[in-house]
Amino acid sequence: MSPFLRADSQDIREVLADGAVQVLTKRGADGVNVAALARWMGITRQALSERLWDADGPRSRIIRLTVATFGERWLGWTAAALLSDPPVPALPAGPEEAHGVRVWIALAELARGEDAVGKPDPLGVVGRVRRDERDDLRHRLADWLRAYPADDDVDELLALAEGLRAALVAPSPTVSLDAARRILVRRLDAIRQATPAAHPPRSA
Repeated sequence: MSPFLRADSQDIREVLADGAVQVLTKRGADGVNVAALARWMGITRQALSERLWDADGPRSRIIRLTVATFGERWLGWTAAALLSDPPVPALPAGPEEAHGVRVWIALAELARGEDAVGKPDPLGVVGRVRRDERDDLRHRLADWLRAYPADDDVDELLALAEGLRAALVAPSPTVSLDAARRILVRRLDAIRQATPAAHPPRSA
């Protein structure tokens, strides 16, 4: 089962996010609108519009809710990966995870488009999700190193992971999953060697 979908949930936020993901996948960012989402949900456009009333319009609320809800799923996926030893940042290991990475990249671009027309809330959520992912990475590295890593090391590791994720889900991937993981492991080893007072990881 995909870590990025909640097919069994009855929570309206989860249902809307799943619908928006499906519409985004099939129709692209421009296709995310009330009519398309209503068709996917099997209800009338009017009924969905009433449920999603917003001063900026129902489409804006769809985008805000989807970015926020999918962002929570994203953080669950990235945090779970960091439980490994060494704490290698999450990489898409199969089609469902690759699809989730593509969706998050697309949602971030959609949020930037909203920001460009004076609707900054979705982009603010994207920024918060990234900060939370960075905080999770920093704390997990500190536990693994038994010393706090330098801020630059955390930033560089996260940026490297983001670039590798994008490369892995590109139409013509330029790196394999195994190679991407080796790149991150080498970076983690370099961080450990450069961190003052760092110790080998605790034994399990």
